[in-house]
Amino acid sequence: MAQPMRADRCVVCRYDTSGLPDANACPECATPIVATRYGVRLRHREPRFLRSLVIGACIGVAGSVLASGGVVLVLMLPLLTERVTPESTSVEIGTHFMRFGAMIWVVGLLLLASRERGVLDRRIERALDSPARGATRAFAWASLGVGVYVLLVEFASHRLALSSQGQTVVVITLVTTLFIPLVLYHLQWFLIGRLARRCGRERLAVCSVLLDALAGVLNVVVLVLPGVVTRTPGDVILVGWMTGIVVATVALTPGVMLALLARAIVHEGRSDSVKLHALLRPVEQAATDDTAGRA
Repeated sequence: MAQPMRADRCVVCRYDTSGLPDANACPECATPIVATRYGVRLRHREPRFLRSLVIGACIGVAGSVLASGGVVLVLMLPLLTERVTPESTSVEIGTHFMRFGAMIWVVGLLLLASRERGVLDRRIERALDSPARGATRAFAWASLGVGVYVLLVEFASHRLALSSQGQTVVVITLVTTLFIPLVLYHLQWFLIGRLARRCGRERLAVCSVLLDALAGVLNVVVLVLPGVVTRTPGDVILVGWMTGIVVATVALTPGVMLALLARAIVHEGRSDSVKLHALLRPVEQAATDDTAGRA
């Protein structure tokens, strides 16, 4: 049997189960010990669940690449043609790329943060479902909802003369559109780090924390950079290129990490380790026999 990750505390009640054999249950909450020692590591989970994680990571990679390409088209390519206007073809196409990529990226995060259903009972499922996963699901659904709402608002604004109240709604919508995906962007790093640890990839988990901090610094740079340079034509081009490089890096970095995470999950799935349902079956059978004997 493959060696499990070090997990001596019960996943449900955090009771110290070190020294207890795998066939036993937690003295406090009766959770099988094998669920604690083998439930965390992804190599012991069902192939169907691992496939959903890999698909989610690959969808996230595709969304990240599309979004970063849209950033290049919006912020960098117009500077080469000296047509930095909203009506330019590259800006219009790049905006659609950014939106479509962002929506795909959100769908990928929804799959990565999906609940682990199937083998385990609901207590263990809730215990393994970290708060970061729940928050990621909530903000992902909120991002999809806001994205659809923004499309409806833009559709109406192109055809109706907005009143002052309507303009206020548009401003609030834009602020919300920036805030929710930004929170979701940082939540994804916690999700990537936790899944990396469940694959036994501590370095990948540490990289996710460092990249989260780096992304925060780069976001501040994007906000501060336009105000610290003079407004000569050369400075505008320089700021545009630097901003495009920074934003494209922020958009593309999650794709690289998700690709590495997908590779790690695939490696876990190819492991010949015993699956959790096979480990739980003798425990469940023993509990059934004990109940029948008492009856």
